[in-house]
Amino acid sequence: MRSSSPVLLLLLAACGGNGQSTLKGQLYDGADQKLAIGSDEQAMLSFVGLDAAGNGNRERTYPCAVGPDGSFHMPASGGEMPPGTYRVNFEVLVTKGTTREGRPKQTAKWNGKFGPDNSPIKVEVVAGANNLKVVVPSGK
Repeated sequence: MRSSSPVLLLLLAACGGNGQSTLKGQLYDGADQKLAIGSDEQAMLSFVGLDAAGNGNRERTYPCAVGPDGSFHMPASGGEMPPGTYRVNFEVLVTKGTTREGRPKQTAKWNGKFGPDNSPIKVEVVAGANNLKVVVPSGK
């Protein structure tokens, strides 16, 4: 008789049964409106792990891919990260024209307000699947 336990183990690992977390979610501008990323913009989003004292550990930084509709997911590390408290590092670069060298000229829309060391946005990531709503405070 064949055992189905290898299949069960694979399903548990895919669902975070290995103690790791998977991450996806949506960015919001204020509480209700999805944060749209314009065609002239590039969004950068990462989660920086915090220790018990609330200090960021840049060695525990997990970048996410952000879509034009503000949805995000973490493709790196197989999409997994340890559970814990994370600071949300978020910036949008706006492209306006080019430099003399012909490179895109970009400016930071949020001016570092949500940086890896100073962002007031924190989230708790639990073991298993996480579908987060990350609210970027209005009033850029």
